[in-house]
Amino acid sequence: MDDFRVECKMAISPLIMVTKEVIIPSGVQLKRIVVGPAKTLNPFEYTMTISVQGQIAYDGVLPMDGMRIEIEEDKSDCETRHIHFIITPEDSYDMESLPHYPFDDTPPLTIGVIGQYDSFPVELRNTEDFDSGWASSWA
Repeated sequence: MDDFRVECKMAISPLIMVTKEVIIPSGVQLKRIVVGPAKTLNPFEYTMTISVQGQIAYDGVLPMDGMRIEIEEDKSDCETRHIHFIITPEDSYDMESLPHYPFDDTPPLTIGVIGQYDSFPVELRNTEDFDSGWASSWA
């Protein structure tokens, strides 16, 4: 089995909720989600929610030291899955109450998704979306 890895960056904002979606292709057996340390200098606390195909994998305070979530998936249940990451500030603030806050200096949160696959995951799409001339030239 080969490793499947996706790494993404997620912004952190004291003003708005931030979301990120990662799509795991069919044929990949999900193993773990790794959230890197939050290197934010602001004093606000955040809530983080992670859901895998609608099932909550984590819901709590944003881990400032990072965390690792082990996922146990049945290999036979490896259809395309959606992982949603949501970071919400605990309190709402307005720009006037945050003078001179260095928003651009807040480093993004690094998230890794790790899995395994037996063969290269390929998703076949219907060719009916293309005109007949294009489809026949590639057939």
